Amino acid sequence: MKLATKLAFFFILLSIIPLTVVGYIAYLNGRETIVQQTYDNVVSTSVLKESEFNRWVNDNKRSLRGLAQRPLVRDFTTVLTKPGASPADPQYQEAYLNIIEDHFFPAIEEKGGFLNLLLLRAEDGFILAATEKSYEGKFRAGQIFFEEGKNQTYVDGVVFQFSEGEIHMHVSTPILDEGGKTIAVLVGHADLKELSTIIGQRGSSIASEDSYLVNAFNFFVTDPLFGVEYALQKAIYTDGVKSCLAGNGGTGIYEDYRGISVLGAYRWMPDYQMCLLTEVDQIEAFAPIKSLRLSVVGFGIATALFVVLLSLLFAHTITDPLRRLVESAEEIGRGNLDFRLKTEGKDEISTLAQAFNQMAENLKFITASRDELDSEIIERRKAEEQLRIKDFAFESSSSADSISSKEGVLTHANPAFASMWRYANVDEVIGLPILDFLAEKDEALEIIESITATGKWSGEYKALRKDGSTFIALSYANAVYDAEGNQTALYSSVIDITERKDAEQEILRLNEELEQRVVKRTAQLKTANEELEAFAYSVSHDLRSPLRAIDGFSRIIMDEHLSDLPSEVQRYLGLVRDNTLDMDKLIDSLLAFSRLGRQDLTKQRVFPNEIVNLALKELEIDLAGRAVEKTIAELPECQADPSLLKLVYINLLSNALKFTRGRDPAIIEIGFIDREGELIYFVKDNGVGFDMQYADKLFGVFQRLHRADQFEGTGVGLANVQRIIHRHGGRIWVEAEVDQGATFYFTCEGVIKDD
Repeated sequence: MKLATKLAFFFILLSIIPLTVVGYIAYLNGRETIVQQTYDNVVSTSVLKESEFNRWVNDNKRSLRGLAQRPLVRDFTTVLTKPGASPADPQYQEAYLNIIEDHFFPAIEEKGGFLNLLLLRAEDGFILAATEKSYEGKFRAGQIFFEEGKNQTYVDGVVFQFSEGEIHMHVSTPILDEGGKTIAVLVGHADLKELSTIIGQRGSSIASEDSYLVNAFNFFVTDPLFGVEYALQKAIYTDGVKSCLAGNGGTGIYEDYRGISVLGAYRWMPDYQMCLLTEVDQIEAFAPIKSLRLSVVGFGIATALFVVLLSLLFAHTITDPLRRLVESAEEIGRGNLDFRLKTEGKDEISTLAQAFNQMAENLKFITASRDELDSEIIERRKAEEQLRIKDFAFESSSSADSISSKEGVLTHANPAFASMWRYANVDEVIGLPILDFLAEKDEALEIIESITATGKWSGEYKALRKDGSTFIALSYANAVYDAEGNQTALYSSVIDITERKDAEQEILRLNEELEQRVVKRTAQLKTANEELEAFAYSVSHDLRSPLRAIDGFSRIIMDEHLSDLPSEVQRYLGLVRDNTLDMDKLIDSLLAFSRLGRQDLTKQRVFPNEIVNLALKELEIDLAGRAVEKTIAELPECQADPSLLKLVYINLLSNALKFTRGRDPAIIEIGFIDREGELIYFVKDNGVGFDMQYADKLFGVFQRLHRADQFEGTGVGLANVQRIIHRHGGRIWVEAEVDQGATFYFTCEGVIKDD
């Protein structure tokens, strides 16, 4: 073999190997670039969709919160939730119709975002009103969207709601009364079709790009590109979903729900317990790599043939250029896009070197342009979003917001401003001087001077409407400055507080009137009580004289003429004397009842056990010959009049002894109960008891539940007990059952409790 052939052959081998390496490196670099671009695209798409999803959620939250904060919605809700409110009440019906027809339905039709709106009572989750009537009358207490919605605006994930039998995403927010207390929860069923539209929008021209949401239970939330009716019907367990549900975010190559290999990006959204996945079929994503491979192979073959032909002629002139070419290709393959080949001459090697230089230049330009474009897009979207949020807040504010020039001419106003001043629309007020909106011009000038001097002002003033009427306005105003610190405009926010001012004056007037009526009524009541007591005392004394006469004459007849009278007449005289004695006792009881109203109340620290023992001592005659089992607890001390408290126990114990007369043994228990910090004293017996339907008569004067021939008494004792307890600031009641005994309970204001 000739030396030239050997040299050519050797040169060919030496040339082909670097070209192969260069081609392979270029292929790997190109493949990596394509894969990274694909990942960047799916990640960018996921970020964009998550941003759109969050914007959609936040729009719905603001819309619902704005609806809940409307004064009329709050007022109507107050009517629906007030204690004792009834659907049959005309005021209730009017509030219900207004809140549904004037607020809920317009909110759904005009702003969208919701399928249904529900008003839940904060106390128990009862659905008071709903745009879908079938929900009304049901309870949602315990549901997380209801419990969280009482405190803040809350959004849950997309789930199947068993209580509703439907797929819902709930948005809830509290409705507060004027005191800041939550009286109801406003709940909206988000329109999931809008969510599917947002997630399903295409982010690029890639045909197989597929985006969908998966919840924490591995179920589809939105239908994927290649699936119909998958949402909350089918589960998915791909590697991307598993990694995402573990709380991770990232990219990878894995098999999707169809079993096809994809390049995917997944993002975990913890606030909603959902994953957002964007995937591209690997076949489509790697299609450019195949083209690159064919191009590299074709380029390699062409270069090899060229080298073979050239090596036969100029073997000795090719070694150095090829070496430089290999080094340059490797440098570019390592990512040094600033590296350039030195080209000399106009031969093929020089042309190839220039091509490599141009490729590096183009790649550098493309990379830099893409980064700058991405950065510019992100900044512009942020600015647009901020501007949109500010415009929305300004336009939808329930307060009358406006902006005027530093000369005092109105340049911007929201619909609430035009409505408050009774203009047809915002266009009518634009261009008017702000002095036209104040009733007192001097006051307006002072406000403007204050803002100019201090940069802000807040306070009340009398506002002048278009129709000439006035109202009291509460305003907060600030000066607006440019970057150099120069005042350029005035911003003002106003609310109408006329009703609040009128209410304050009405409350003051009613309080004064109530105080006068209380004083007058107290004096009348005192006079009536004094007259009633004097009357009872006078009547009781006046009855004694005829009673003494009846008793005296009947006794004379029985002492001197008893033997001359028939037995029937003797029996009648006996009945006359017995009834006279009963009447005398009744008068004594009536006098005691009357004296209770005039007797001074001397409260002091007393020991109820000592009072009970004194009462039992006075009842020794009633206890004589009786089998009575007494149980006396250690009673806590209290503040009371000792003599009156003793009278209470004497009456209650006397009653217990009287109505247990047929029991052997009679059981009487004297004790107390501590019920949630309130001390309750009681006297319990195992006597004949009574039917509780007559309990309300028990404490009335001359009221008896048993016949006089069964149990003696005047019917005044328990009335005295009730009067004493009421004078002590306490209360008394009884629990009983026929033939099972009775228990009398009473409390005493000023009970002394041990620390």
